[in-house]
Amino acid sequence: MRFGVIGCGAVGLTVACKLGRAGHEIHLHSNEPRQMRLIAQEEVDLGGVFDERYTFRHVHKSLDSFLAQAYDMVFIAVKTPSLEELLDSLAAGGLKDTPVMSCQNGIATESEIARRFGEERAWRMVINFAGNCLEATMVKVHFFHPPNYISCLSAAGEDFGRRLAGEFSGVGLETRYKENIKGEIYQKVILNCSLSGVCALTRMTMGSAMRDEAVVDIVRKLLLEGMKIAHLEGANLGDDYYHNALKYLSTAGNHKPSMLIDIENGQATEIEYLNYQLIKLAEVHGEFVPFTRSITALVRALDHTVRVDGNGNGDGNV
Repeated sequence: MRFGVIGCGAVGLTVACKLGRAGHEIHLHSNEPRQMRLIAQEEVDLGGVFDERYTFRHVHKSLDSFLAQAYDMVFIAVKTPSLEELLDSLAAGGLKDTPVMSCQNGIATESEIARRFGEERAWRMVINFAGNCLEATMVKVHFFHPPNYISCLSAAGEDFGRRLAGEFSGVGLETRYKENIKGEIYQKVILNCSLSGVCALTRMTMGSAMRDEAVVDIVRKLLLEGMKIAHLEGANLGDDYYHNALKYLSTAGNHKPSMLIDIENGQATEIEYLNYQLIKLAEVHGEFVPFTRSITALVRALDHTVRVDGNGNGDGNV
C-alpha cells in the first residue's frame, strides 16, 4: 500500500518508519525545508525503545507535490495548533476519497476531519509512545506502553482498520482496532492534561515533577477533574484508572513532554485541544474544574508570551 505522512516529529517519523519496514511505500511531507532535505539525503535513526533505521525515498518539500500522489491513507502527525489550517489545505488541494488518520493529542481531532471529509474517511489513532527528535533525522522514543489504538468514525472501516493494526503489530508497534476508542482517547488526554501543563510551567521533566510532593498533589487534583469529565461524557476509563494513571506518570522518567518542548522552542502548545477542551465540556455539564482552569490560564499566558509568529519572529521571552 501507499501511505502519506504529514508531520515529521517523533510520532510522524515513528509511524512512517514502522509502515516502511512493513513493506509499504511511504511519502513524507513537513513544512520544515531543512528537515525534508536531510531526510531525503540520510537514513532516519529510530532509537530509544526501538533500534531501527529506515531510508525514505519519497520526500516532498511542498504540499502540492505531496498531494499529487494517490494514497491508501494519509496520517496527520502535526501539532494540533496547525490541524485546522492543514485540513483546509488538504480539502482545497483535492485530497479525494482518501482516509485521513489523526495521530495527535487532544479531544475531537477526528471530528475536524469528519467535518471536512465525512465520517467514513475520519480516523483516529491513540498513541501510547512518546519521544523527541534529537536531530532532523534522529528520533529517540523514550517509552511505549502498548498497545496503540485505531478507529474509524464509520463502522465501514473495520476491515481496513484491522488489517492496518496488523501491519503495525507485525513490525513491533502493537496496535489494536476498536470500533469505539472514546475511553482510550480520554485515558490519554487526562494523562496529558494532568502533567504536560505542569511541566511546561515549572520546566520540570515528568520524572522530576512526579518526585515533588507538592506538584504531585496538583497532578492528583487534575487527574480527578479529568476523570469526572470523562465519566460525564460516557468514556469508559477501565478499572482502577486513577492508580494506574499515577503509576504511568511516575514511571515516565526524565522525559520532557511536548508541551514543555514547545514552550522552550517558542512554539504554540496544544493546550487548546487538551485542557481547554475539558473546560468547555465541564461548562456543558455545569461542573467546576478549578485546577484545570488555573493550569490552562497559566499555560495560555505563557504560550502567548513565547509564541513565535508565522514569519518565525518572536522575542522568546518567558
